[in-house]
Amino acid sequence: MNIAIIGAGSLGAVYAARLALSGQDVTCIDVDEEHVRAFNENGLRYEWQGNVTNIPMRATADPTAAPPADVALIAVNAYSTAEAAESARTVLHEDGYAVTLQNGLGNVEVLQAALGSQRVVGGICFVSGMLTGPGAVKQTGCDSTHIGELDKSHSARITELAEVLQAAELCPVIDDDIMNIVWG
Repeated sequence: MNIAIIGAGSLGAVYAARLALSGQDVTCIDVDEEHVRAFNENGLRYEWQGNVTNIPMRATADPTAAPPADVALIAVNAYSTAEAAESARTVLHEDGYAVTLQNGLGNVEVLQAALGSQRVVGGICFVSGMLTGPGAVKQTGCDSTHIGELDKSHSARITELAEVLQAAELCPVIDDDIMNIVWG
């Protein structure tokens, strides 16, 4: 699966690392030029439970320079969701979709307004990390990643996404009413 991580800060970098280590094709899109440069020159320095791994990682500040993605994981602060939605619109295949991993309310609705309801999957995560420098992240916690279709269906794409997240040890939970979890 070709995955774009939009917002490669602490959360996005952890997801990028875990997904890349599990064999997914990952591209990070971030506005921090120094962070992007470090990814491209040195890879992503990923630390978890005392182990450090350097992962070759493609990154860009320009979504038009990223390869087309099947899925865009949105990991920006809520105030940057509109810009992230535009990046997702640029990078996604015609049948690709965006998944919000953000805390807070209103993110799903911003993505739906930009991409259309059918191209948005709800989500929220309980995974944490902290940036330790440009191109470097330390994972500080790993609980669950909740995902779900907004129409409460159990689609093939949700099943596939859950399998990808499981292979990356990101503990997926498919929720039939994801908005109830987000609002909770």
